[in-house]
Amino acid sequence: MRYETKSAVIARKKTGEDTYNCLINLFDINDPHMSKEAPKECLEFENIDHADVMGLKLKYCLLGNDIVLNDLKVLEVTEDKENKTLQLSGEQDS
Repeated sequence: MRYETKSAVIARKKTGEDTYNCLINLFDINDPHMSKEAPKECLEFENIDHADVMGLKLKYCLLGNDIVLNDLKVLEVTEDKENKTLQLSGEQDS
């Protein structure tokens, strides 16, 4: 799926003893974790083991264990259900 967005926050949600869903929240501002603005769209992918971020600059927020992608033009998300993975790529302003 292709999303036009300014930033994204990648997080996890525990759904069982050893299972997690991957949450990707899309925003119209950079550094959304520093504001109280609600996401414009919330994506949830069930039973994901890991997400690969390819070719994008990111921030890892130690306090919440979230990953922030800023300065986006486009975010592309591909789910591989068989391997329980997500591939994230896209375009960023430099």
